[in-house]
Amino acid sequence: MNVKNIVKKFTLVSLTTLGIVASGNTVIAQQTETSNAKIEFTNPEVGNVEIQDPATDGAEGTLENPNDKGTVGTPNSLLSLDYVTHLDFDTHEVNQARGTYNTVTEKPFVQVSDRRQTGEGWHLTAQLGSFSSGGNPTLVGSTITFKNANVQTPGPGTNKPTTGEVTLTAGEESGKIASAAAKTDSLSTAQGLGTWLIDWIKDGENDNVTLTVPANEASAGQHSATITWTLTSGPGQ
Repeated sequence: MNVKNIVKKFTLVSLTTLGIVASGNTVIAQQTETSNAKIEFTNPEVGNVEIQDPATDGAEGTLENPNDKGTVGTPNSLLSLDYVTHLDFDTHEVNQARGTYNTVTEKPFVQVSDRRQTGEGWHLTAQLGSFSSGGNPTLVGSTITFKNANVQTPGPGTNKPTTGEVTLTAGEESGKIASAAAKTDSLSTAQGLGTWLIDWIKDGENDNVTLTVPANEASAGQHSATITWTLTSGPGQ
């Protein structure tokens, strides 16, 4: 065996031995640290919300000249009553019998917005004042009935407020028009978040909103009453 071969073999054995030793001392390193992820949201400004057109069936589209058709609200918080409808029951010949008259208002609806993002819920009531004509009380005992409400939103909301048939008697207590339940868990479980339209629109004769006048109460002249709409935080009773 020559010297070169001896050197090669010695080198090979030495490297192999070093590899074994190094392998036996290898440690897999692991280290854990934490970092933060954050985002911040701010409430929208308190102010008027655009009045949507209920005829668009939930699509974006504002109502033309809303002040001609109802009362546009003046919001003072992020829970707002944006719009309430006027109601017109047309002109009829005096009839001493009990009569029920359909509204001829083209788009009877109300609009509510809840931009608080608290999930507290809300409820809307209406109270019918006494009818009068020429300063004198008239149409005593008359009622206005709302039924078959359609509830829609131009936004992404899915948990709509609930509605039902309600009859308001002139000069008496209020009735609940709609209510939105408070959250039961996460914010997304709350009803009525965002902007919602509650309408009583119907093609043709609209008997979704009717005025019923008792027998012997109708008299010639224009009769009017005030409807007071009240939006309150919380789902109510």
